[in-house]
Amino acid sequence: DIDNKEVTTRSKDDVLGDGKVRFEPDAEDRESGTLYLNGATLSEITNHIPLTIVLSGANTLNGQLISYGSNIEILSADNRIPGLAAKHKLTVNYSTNDTPVLLYDGNLTVKDGVGLNVKSNGYKNAVDCDKFTLQRCWFKASATTGPVVVCKSNNLIDEQLVSGSL
Repeated sequence: DIDNKEVTTRSKDDVLGDGKVRFEPDAEDRESGTLYLNGATLSEITNHIPLTIVLSGANTLNGQLISYGSNIEILSADNRIPGLAAKHKLTVNYSTNDTPVLLYDGNLTVKDGVGLNVKSNGYKNAVDCDKFTLQRCWFKASATTGPVVVCKSNNLIDEQLVSGSL
């Protein structure tokens, strides 16, 4: 939860300070911040401020990525494009009939070699936001039932994208 500038997890293996999860709010105004994930497994990220998520290695979110009225940007730790596959990944696993990545009144940007894989066992959108921008990244969405819908359009996303904007 990144509401009160704190990050909490439900796993004893993901404690702050162990190099897996770190949150740095802006120094003075604390109106935005950066969440660093390094091989982390989280149960949910709920955000109320503009947030940058910086990935190192493979990371898993077993729950929803939710933002209220703010933008989220997902970047790789080294901000460059690897060879043929994403080096820094975020896999979102969500098992109920809701949207795994949901930004209320906000935009989602994924770029710079990140691999974002959204797995939904539900029947609603995989990603729902005002604007979804992909730049130099890999994106894949899957669902066990119904169409996989990104944003508020009816675009079907079922293959990896190297670049583009939706």
